[in-house]
Amino acid sequence: MNEWNDIAVLTPPGDIDIATVPALRRRLDALIGRGVRRVVINCQAVSFIDSTGLAFLLTRARELMRRDPSCRGAGTGVNSCHSGGGAASLE
Repeated sequence: MNEWNDIAVLTPPGDIDIATVPALRRRLDALIGRGVRRVVINCQAVSFIDSTGLAFLLTRARELMRRDPSCRGAGTGVNSCHSGGGAASLE
């Protein structure tokens, strides 16, 4: 995890699925608990996201948007993550 100013960047080392979501959830929830409002999920190494992973990402994006209505999701298309070159921005 890297932080620049008020943006946190999480880089999962592989798939975002039922096996990896718990660890990613702990990391992201800790950031949210510290008051981080903008998060980028760097999906460069992600080749697969299952329904558990997608539900987790969408739930946390909604939570951040609920806390700050000026926040928005960007580049969250599943295709960009599956290509291994995308980033899901939760801000």
